[in-house]
Amino acid sequence: MTDAAATAARLAEEKLVELADARPPAFSDESLAQRFVQQHGGNLRFVAAWARWQVWIDGRWTPDSTLDAFDRARAICRVASSEANKNSVKTAVASAKTVAAVERLAKADRRIAASVEQWDQDPDLFNCQVTGK
Repeated sequence: MTDAAATAARLAEEKLVELADARPPAFSDESLAQRFVQQHGGNLRFVAAWARWQVWIDGRWTPDSTLDAFDRARAICRVASSEANKNSVKTAVASAKTVAAVERLAKADRRIAASVEQWDQDPDLFNCQVTGK
C-alpha cells in the first residue's frame, strides 16, 4: 500500500469513528436503531446476502423465521414512546413506519451486519437440524 493510500485509509477510518460517536436527536429513527443494536447486538446478526436475520438461541445461531428482530424493534419503540413528553412524538415513535425504519437501519450497523463468510468457518464442525422435539 502506498503512503497516499495508507493516509486515505486512515482518514476514512477516523471519519467512521467520528460518525459513530455522533449522537442523533432523541427519538429519531437513528437514535432508536442505536438503542436496538446496543440492546440486541449480542444475539442478533443480519446477513444481507441472505436477506435474513440470525438469532442466538440455545447456544447457536438460528434463522429468524418468526420476525423476532422486527418484534424487538417494536419493543424498543414502545419503550421510547413511553419516555417521550409530547403526544405527537409518542405517536410517531410507536408507528409502524418508525418500527420498520429502526429495523432497517439496524441491519446496516457494523455491530450486527454479518457476511456469509462468517458462518461455517470450521469445516470440522457438523451442523444438523434437530427433529422430534
